[in-house]
Amino acid sequence: MDSVIDKSQFQIPNFSVRQPAETPIQEMTNQPALTTNKAKIKDVDNDFSDLIKKSWQIIEARQKAAQFLGKNNPKNARLIWKRARKSANFNPYFYKNQALKLGPFKKMTIRDLVDLESQLGGTIFGALAENQERKFFNLDEDTWIWYEAQVDDNGQKHENAIRYEVKEDKIIKVYAGPRYSALEGNELDNFERAILVYTRLILEKIYGQTE
Repeated sequence: MDSVIDKSQFQIPNFSVRQPAETPIQEMTNQPALTTNKAKIKDVDNDFSDLIKKSWQIIEARQKAAQFLGKNNPKNARLIWKRARKSANFNPYFYKNQALKLGPFKKMTIRDLVDLESQLGGTIFGALAENQERKFFNLDEDTWIWYEAQVDDNGQKHENAIRYEVKEDKIIKVYAGPRYSALEGNELDNFERAILVYTRLILEKIYGQTE
């Protein structure tokens, strides 16, 4: 592992449409052209309203789960969880199982659900390297977050976060600075695929739903 890791060029990973959907999405590190003026990013001849609909699917499932989590857990919640996890088809990501794990006195919140989504979302891009952390999640109806951190051989932590703003006619990538660029070409295709895989995975594993 390199002693110094340059995360300034990290983008949404590459995914070839010729590969099966189950294949982990791979990293792509070429640096795009960036502008510091968000207003100068031109509209493109695309319609990303379907991606916004995917966000709303996640948000609605999250809100529905939050209503359930507002109720008190049974006094024997931990015992129920311990017994349930012995089952062959036990799903540790299912939000009700996560709630039981906390016991009778602590409740999951919307933020806990988003944290859970971010952990599972990071797994769609393949295995992590040593001392590496990755998160990918939906924040609201038009915002997606990519976060990655890695500790180098000197114990220094390198972090990088990218915000993706989904509009009906363009998708804007926001770096620290802030700096802006519009997604296009292969990177745009990869991002759209990542959202589709994420939505299917989160709805099924965390919220027990199908699209």
